[in-house]
Amino acid sequence: YIAFSTDSGATFTDTIEAFPPADVPVNSESGNGVEATFNVSNIIGNEDGVVIQFIFDGITGNPGANGDSYYFWMIDDIEIREVPDNELRFTSYNGAPPQDLIYRDTISDEGPYGIMHEDQIMPMRFDGNLFNYGNNTQTNVSLEVEILDENGAVVSTLNTPACANLAQGDTCTWQTLTTGWWTPTGPGEYRLVFKALSDSISSANATTADTVLQYVSESMFGMDRNILSNVTSANLLAVAARYPMVNEDPDSANGSIYIDGVQTYISTTADSTADIEIAIYDTAGFPNSSPTLVAISVSTLSGADLGTVKTFDLRNNDQPLTLPKATYFIQASFFPNATDGAVRIGNDASFDAGGTSLMLYNDGNWYGGFLNSNAYESPWLRVMVHNDTASSGVGLKDIGKNSFSVYPN
Repeated sequence: YIAFSTDSGATFTDTIEAFPPADVPVNSESGNGVEATFNVSNIIGNEDGVVIQFIFDGITGNPGANGDSYYFWMIDDIEIREVPDNELRFTSYNGAPPQDLIYRDTISDEGPYGIMHEDQIMPMRFDGNLFNYGNNTQTNVSLEVEILDENGAVVSTLNTPACANLAQGDTCTWQTLTTGWWTPTGPGEYRLVFKALSDSISSANATTADTVLQYVSESMFGMDRNILSNVTSANLLAVAARYPMVNEDPDSANGSIYIDGVQTYISTTADSTADIEIAIYDTAGFPNSSPTLVAISVSTLSGADLGTVKTFDLRNNDQPLTLPKATYFIQASFFPNATDGAVRIGNDASFDAGGTSLMLYNDGNWYGGFLNSNAYESPWLRVMVHNDTASSGVGLKDIGKNSFSVYPN
């Protein structure tokens, strides 16, 4: 909490929450270097005896087995400044993230996919929520999304309808701020730049902007955006992600897709003797109603796997796994062998994924992510899609750098 006195510290009559409990779940943490700002004009504006007090409360809920609790906090760089006349900020709103990516208009079932495979390119649209932090009422508040290619050239610019008048402290929500559709044209790296605009804030001088990466790959399909933010908890026993592979491979004549395997980043703190099982399930009945198992691969880790991206091979005699085009769940299950061992895989927390594309298994239950937390939003669980003609058995395939060894060393 932050408390304020206007009588030189004799009394502290106003208190605000710096980090409400919902912002930092139990056994989680806030981001490092987060800047929190609060408009306190109505508390200390025009006062000459101001003292600010910072209060750490380790127990924010009912103490006990399920009570909320914090361990510590660290604060730095305290600054008092004037509220700007014109400033818009991205904000969450009634459970909706500050910015969102919508794939094929199926908000709860699919996406976001930071690495989209070129055979499974999906149309996308974008939305957001904008909060008026400035002193002035903002007119014609809108969201602009500028799409840049890997060379920084503008590929497309999308704009939303506008909120005509937005008073200080009010929010213009995604229900208004939603763009039209955009479809990537092919493989590459795209930068999606979200900008907050109004009559007072143009695209050229927008001070509130946020960039989201989007990849289209010739060989991978994954939820992450090639950012290793953290690793998953030791308590997680399985992770599953939903992948709509609904377009047939161009080399197929019978509506098939071809898969070589699955890749994931293995933490340096993982049990080096653990087993990891990669399984592919039909979505019907997943996870609790005996879904149909489509394919499975089990591999035992070694010390050389820690801190690397490990490949789990699903091929048979060097031929890719052939499946009918459909939507599948790819599941990674963890089986530590060392005492108190755990398996942790890489996670990308750079974007709030949400939805039910991701499922986490812990304590005998499956969860659709964690509420108010991006700690395990987009695990590195990438489907390796086969590129060559599956039926011929002929073609060139790049050999990964971990596929061979040279002796003596």
